[in-house]
Amino acid sequence: MPNGRVLTVCGVGLATLAAMTCSASPKTDGGAAGSGVSGSGGAAGVGGSGNADAGADVETSTCDYLFQTYPTGATFPESDGCNTCRCDYQGSGTGLVTCSEMNCWAGTGQLPCTFGIDQTCNEDAQQPVPIGFCRLNGTCDCGNYNATSPFTGRCLRSYDDTPGAHCEYAGANYDVGTDFQCVGSCDVCHCDAPGRISRRAVACDPATGVLPCRLDGTYVYGTLGGSATTAEVSVLGGENFWYSHVSTRLSDGATNDCNPSYTPACGATNAIDQGDIMFDLMDPTVAAALGVRPGPVLFGVDTRPAGTPLTFLHRSDGGELLVGAPCAGSSGCTEISDGVTHLLADLAALDKQELAMLGCSPWPEPGTFVCDNLLCKSGSEYCAKRQANGVHIFAVCRPYPDGCTTCACVTADASSLQGTQSCPDTYFCTDAGGPVSTINCDTG
Repeated sequence: MPNGRVLTVCGVGLATLAAMTCSASPKTDGGAAGSGVSGSGGAAGVGGSGNADAGADVETSTCDYLFQTYPTGATFPESDGCNTCRCDYQGSGTGLVTCSEMNCWAGTGQLPCTFGIDQTCNEDAQQPVPIGFCRLNGTCDCGNYNATSPFTGRCLRSYDDTPGAHCEYAGANYDVGTDFQCVGSCDVCHCDAPGRISRRAVACDPATGVLPCRLDGTYVYGTLGGSATTAEVSVLGGENFWYSHVSTRLSDGATNDCNPSYTPACGATNAIDQGDIMFDLMDPTVAAALGVRPGPVLFGVDTRPAGTPLTFLHRSDGGELLVGAPCAGSSGCTEISDGVTHLLADLAALDKQELAMLGCSPWPEPGTFVCDNLLCKSGSEYCAKRQANGVHIFAVCRPYPDGCTTCACVTADASSLQGTQSCPDTYFCTDAGGPVSTINCDTG
């Protein structure tokens, strides 16, 4: 089970499960008590006695639950405000969180989740990865590190929203009563109550500045094969339309990476922004193709390995489309629509716009290797990189010390790399063929 929690179900229609029986009175035989679950040979439940012969380890073992530490035997409320948890002894000096699992929403007419679809436990429905799992009785197990909303019974992703008194949506929290744009459209979403979101339809109108300013996922697009000498891949995603790009030279596999950046704000003039791309993605032909499962949908003809490179667009939910050469009368070919053509044109314009501003690494040449945006000479120079609090600050090509040809012997005072700003920053040495080494940080 995830996060070391014990499944002890006592829910609607589940009076027996794996030889467990529901009971209204505390138990002292090592089964669960307080939770209404008893059993033999199982872990102690809430109020149970547990293993009394574990010795000194029992006294020192602890449990972590929602960033709080509890000693063995301690009881504490579950974050859903309904059930109770206990720190039980697991063995070898470790504790195990065991919680009662009463179905506190059985009388509400709407269970928190659908069994078999764990993503329905996400309070943020736009979160693609399940952060809990749905039990047989329609309640959510959110583990030890994600709180359960006392309002909806679903799992809260945001650490600063453990009471669940907001609406979680697309990675952000919204206060009750506030409006915000729904992802993938111009519709307006409204936080009606904690975890309850309604939607009002709004038509997009670029002429009046009504644009869809929020992507409905992460998009990866680029070109593959054909007569091209490189494979191009770009990534778009995130609340602020994060962009990155990498080129791969097909002749030798060398790569040219570009530092990530944020694109212009939605509605920017004389620039391609998230509103332009999202509006293209809402084109009926494009949207329909990205909704086909299994995909991808091919527009035009795939003429590889020679001819026109194949353009691909992949969305994080599995939607994908491919675009090749024009059909030109080929049977069974899906014509490249105006909407697809416009999308490809805007993506190409976005690449041109962003690559003109990004710091991209140069292509490696014979006798050199890449050091961020520089080329160092193999055998005579190393790449010195500086980090502060784990964040990359700069990189520079430096000559090896006399008699040294690998990073293993680079031990010079790091303060010489950039003025007097040295320790406690971290400095690394990389070269053409050796591993990364930490440079001695000694200010003397």
